[in-house]
This record gives sequence, structure tokens and C-alpha cells, in this order.
Amino acid sequence: MSPPDVSVIIPSFNSAESLGAAIKSATRQTGVSVEVIVVDDCSQDNSAAIANSFPDHTVKLFQHTENRGPGAARNTAIKNATGTWLAMLDSDDTLASDRLYNMIGLASTNGAQIVVDNLNINHGDDRSISRMFPPENWAQLSSISLADYILGNTLFASTFNLGYLKPVIRRDFIVDHSLSYDEMLRIGEDYLFAATALSMGVKCSVHPIAGYNYHVRDGSISRVLKLHHLHDMKTADTVFQQQAVLNGAEMHALKKRSKSIDEAISFLELIEHLKSRSPVKALRAVLSDPMAARHLRMPIAARWQRWVAN
Repeated sequence: MSPPDVSVIIPSFNSAESLGAAIKSATRQTGVSVEVIVVDDCSQDNSAAIANSFPDHTVKLFQHTENRGPGAARNTAIKNATGTWLAMLDSDDTLASDRLYNMIGLASTNGAQIVVDNLNINHGDDRSISRMFPPENWAQLSSISLADYILGNTLFASTFNLGYLKPVIRRDFIVDHSLSYDEMLRIGEDYLFAATALSMGVKCSVHPIAGYNYHVRDGSISRVLKLHHLHDMKTADTVFQQQAVLNGAEMHALKKRSKSIDEAISFLELIEHLKSRSPVKALRAVLSDPMAARHLRMPIAARWQRWVAN
């Protein structure tokens, strides 16, 4: 039996409400053969049962006995995947039915090992679906370099960064380069995985059409940013800099990203002081990094305050 064209990888943690829709969107892909690999990361709901309700030949379920995070779940899936291509899908998102066919076709034409596309943002209400990245700008891209990708992951630069992209990547590239997700990161693991691949010389093509449906839901881990997440991201970036061979433009981009993480740390520290009603500590935070106070006036800052509200 020939291996499937694509292994769709879905990490799942307490995602019973949305997992079924994610799996169905993966199994309904047209023009390509697909296997779906769900890794349940020690959920407390019936997520595993939902995955098990699909035929075994279509959906493979693997279960962690302890919660290890999205990076570990994706690594488990990668080790058990058999597809020529791997596609990452979050358990609360969905795919357009022709997404994988279109993306693999473009990658094959361009000789690329990774292909990415724009994302549709669905807020779960009556508002119309919007694009994550302006279509007129996205359509002008044919590829993404490492320097551009790092710059596109500078915090505070925009509402969404390139780390939200969900790549489709050749499995043999991952195997040949022993590429894996950083299991210490609970936020930012997607960015580091793609940045590492780009640093290894992978060619990344850009599909002009949005085929990934990003659903905004309360409680999503990608929207609950804490100080320890930022410190973990900074540590991971330091290791990445030490291990990758970077040119001048890439180093410049990484320094700019590092500075933005430092500013984000100062900002969240300021928010914590304000929440705990510690004006003296808040003043010290502002004096040590005036940029932290400036971010309070930015629209994105209001969003971050909602993220850290609980």
C-alpha cells in the first residue's frame, strides 16, 4: 500500500468542542490522500473518544499519559507519520477542502520543501471572515527568507506575526535534518521550528490564497501569554543563535526580535505591578524601560491586557 500524500498532524488538549470539525476538514481534502494523526496530550475531556470515533484507517490516535505541551505532541505525531508531506493543524482550526492539493502542487512546481499560505480569521460570531495578512501584500510574496521570517516575528510590530503560519513540509526533510519541535516551549514553538528549518537551507514557497481557517476562541493557549513564556522564548532564541549559522541580515533581525521580547517582558512586568497595585514597582519598571509605558497606548497593548487578565 502506498504511503499517503499528506499526514495531517493535530495536537489535542481538552479540545472536544472543536476537534471533530478539525478532523473532518482534514479527511475531506480533495485531490490528495491523507492520514490524520491526533495526539491527545492527556486531556481531561472526551477528546480522545472523539478521535476514536473516526475509522482507524483514516485517523490514528496516540495518547500521552501526562501533559507535555504542543511541541511534544507534534513530535509524537511526526515520529508516527508516513505521509510524504506533513501538515500542521491546530485542534480548534479547520482547512479548506482544496488547501493541501493547492499547496503541494505549488511546492512541487517550485522545488520547495515548505509551503505556507495566508489564514482566514473566524471570530465565531456574525462578523465577516478577514485575512490575517493583507491579501494585496501577501500576493506579492513568492518565498520567505529566514531574515524576513525572523523580522515577521517581532513582538508588538503587528497584531499577528508570521509565527501563526501553518506550514506544509516534506517529511524527508525533517527526517534527514533530525528536525523537531522544542518541547520546552508552550508558546512560540511553531516559530522556532520554522526558523530552524529555514536556517538549514529549506526553500519556502508562499501560496497566494488563504486555505487555513484560524478560529479565535477564548482560552486558546496562543492567546494567554505569561512572563515565563517570554523568558522561555528568549532562552530558545539564544540557543538558536548559538547553533545556527546566520548572516548579517539574519543576525540583525534576531537582535530586533530579542529587543522586542525584552520590551514585552518589561511591559508584562508593568502590567503585573499595576494589577497588584504596586505603584512604586510600576514606576521602577517604567524608569528602567520607558518603552513599557509607551506600549500601554498601543491598540495591541489592550489586547495583551486581556490576555493576562486571568
